Amino acid sequence: MCNIPDVSDKLESQMFGAVKSFAHTGNPNHDGIPHWPPVQPGVEHTMVFDRMCEVRKNYDDALMDLLQV
Repeated sequence: MCNIPDVSDKLESQMFGAVKSFAHTGNPNHDGIPHWPPVQPGVEHTMVFDRMCEVRKNYDDALMDLLQV
């Protein structure tokens, strides 16, 4: 719980909206977040839930490479 005015409630709505939408339709997209494309071979889109939500392409690739060593 971060309790940051104008951030916490919005972030909660974005995250739970994605969970609710995914549970209902199998797709996490809803009006409160940027478009979150589905995973494709070699292209993984990760939603970063933060003060400003954003989608990042292959976000964890560098970390996964380190874990392979």
